[in-house]
Amino acid sequence: LKNMPSILRGIKSKGSIFAVEQETSYRWDRIYPSFVQNMLRHLMEIPLTHPPKEDWKKAKSLDEYIALYESLLSLYPHRANAWFEHGLLWYVAGERIPDRKEEAYPKSMKSMEKACEMQNDSYLFRKWKAKLWALTGQHEQAQKLFDDLLREFPWEIEIWENYCELLRAEG
Repeated sequence: LKNMPSILRGIKSKGSIFAVEQETSYRWDRIYPSFVQNMLRHLMEIPLTHPPKEDWKKAKSLDEYIALYESLLSLYPHRANAWFEHGLLWYVAGERIPDRKEEAYPKSMKSMEKACEMQNDSYLFRKWKAKLWALTGQHEQAQKLFDDLLREFPWEIEIWENYCELLRAEG
């Protein structure tokens, strides 16, 4: 995506056409948060189990997505984004299936920690890691990470919201 071809367009000016080069660039770090939001929205809507009589050529349930990501991680264990997305899948499993929270949140946390080990400068990874620490009752670690994030990104409303949830949970 970084090396997208330049777009050439003609501009008419006083009867002549000038070719103006306009560089179109896409930075993954800028579009990845939108991808994550869309992924979460989609995962909150898919069935928990595979619907009968559906196309079996692609994943149709949350459990199948988790299984696919676990296969992906066995093939590409050094991809931070894959670990992060695997963690999101387990987070969604815990949110959507309350009986599964005790299993899902620790698995999600493990994947988030792995992603952060590989790419510790990622705001998105650290934000989710703090959120999961708060959800799993590791309030001290969550508070420290939220404090660090707020020093770096004091105007990020979502961090403040998550931090307030943590303080509310602590009482």
